[in-house]
Amino acid sequence: MSGAEPDSQQYVQVWGDAVNPKHLWLSVLLGAATGLGALLLAGAALRNTAVSAELQDGYALLAGLLGCLIAAVVCAKLFPPKRIVHEHALSPDEHQAAIREILADNGRASTGELSPHAARELRSVGLHDAFAQAQQRDPEVKP
Repeated sequence: MSGAEPDSQQYVQVWGDAVNPKHLWLSVLLGAATGLGALLLAGAALRNTAVSAELQDGYALLAGLLGCLIAAVVCAKLFPPKRIVHEHALSPDEHQAAIREILADNGRASTGELSPHAARELRSVGLHDAFAQAQQRDPEVKP
């Protein structure tokens, strides 16, 4: 994100990923417009042909789906991912800092309890064992 500070932008969670709401709405509108436009155009183009009415509807629906697929490709090009992923092994101190950050972000730093979502994330990144060790050292921390 080269122009703005990352903390100054608001993101929303969609299917487990953070997205820019403006780009999300533009993508939805573009998808709806191209899908509906392709559906209506194909329906009008097939109206006075020798194709049966059922097949006309089916072909029009297929054209609408193709329009949605084209919109998805266009939106992927217009709105590329903005995240930067850096991978490296964490030191024990970095583990503890990550645990404190997860607790603070989870909104339960005072009780030390994790939501099921945060517990799953800890397991997925390999921090659950470090969290359990932190619990043994500090009874305030609960897995």
